[in-house]
Amino acid sequence: MRFALDVLRRLWLVVAIGGTALVSVNCRADEPLRWKFTAGEALDYQLTQEMNMSVDAGPAGQMATSTSQTMNLTWSVKSVGDQGNAVIEQKIERIRMKMAMPGGQGFDYDTDSDEPAAGMAAMMAPTLEAMVSGDFTFTMSPRGEVSNIKLSDDLLAAIKNGPGGENGAVEQFKSMASQIAFDLPEDPPQIGQSWTKKFTVNNPAGGVQTVETTYTYDGTRDADGTIYAVIKPSMELEMANNPMMEMKVKEQKTDGEVLFDLQAGQLHSTSINQSITLDMIAAGQTMPGTIDQKIDLVVTPKKDQQ
Repeated sequence: MRFALDVLRRLWLVVAIGGTALVSVNCRADEPLRWKFTAGEALDYQLTQEMNMSVDAGPAGQMATSTSQTMNLTWSVKSVGDQGNAVIEQKIERIRMKMAMPGGQGFDYDTDSDEPAAGMAAMMAPTLEAMVSGDFTFTMSPRGEVSNIKLSDDLLAAIKNGPGGENGAVEQFKSMASQIAFDLPEDPPQIGQSWTKKFTVNNPAGGVQTVETTYTYDGTRDADGTIYAVIKPSMELEMANNPMMEMKVKEQKTDGEVLFDLQAGQLHSTSINQSITLDMIAAGQTMPGTIDQKIDLVVTPKKDQQ
């Protein structure tokens, strides 16, 4: 029982990191795909991720866990150069997380809460609090190329003192930061045209995770007078060099869409459903498992929020 619960915890950490790869995307229909920003503007992102995982633990039976996480973060555009390169400050404002596991284990934690974390929440709280303790800046080109990532002193200090050690934690956070955008094709896309983004994160708890996302342009849609570009994403997750277990992905399916406001030149929303079937092998035991996750992202100009 304890072994199977540890498998579920580690598997959740692996997938939770991979899910952040879809924080943003952009699209134009009859012109090249480009980001458009204005100095001084601010955008609020609400990213919600729900996961249901199940593992056949043999004599221990079917072990299931469910997790939901809502992250609120803000992009503040500090400046935009002559070539359209934007300097953006990102600040994670709030994280809410719930987990339910077999045997009544689990937790419910909110970084805005005044109540001290207890039980399993106390294990996660330092990492979550580190994420909301400071901010970082980066430069993004109109094609979505990210460079010059700089962590604030507060954030850097919090991550250095968090789980995973200084080098691993800092590098992991920088990798996660670069996932908010991806390189876009040079020329205007045709319907059915695809492009990919791949990133790799070395997670101390789960080994090396590589996520490759393929985006396929699917034309435009008129919704309430706004013309959106429609993009269909497909994610492929690979896991390797896990110090505790071997994970073999057997099947992956993705369904969903990304909507991009053509006039504003910015992301409107993302909705992704992903199903993964895999085998986990540890201590000579093979445990079949499934992961079903849903990722929803809504972006709102900060001045429009209530």
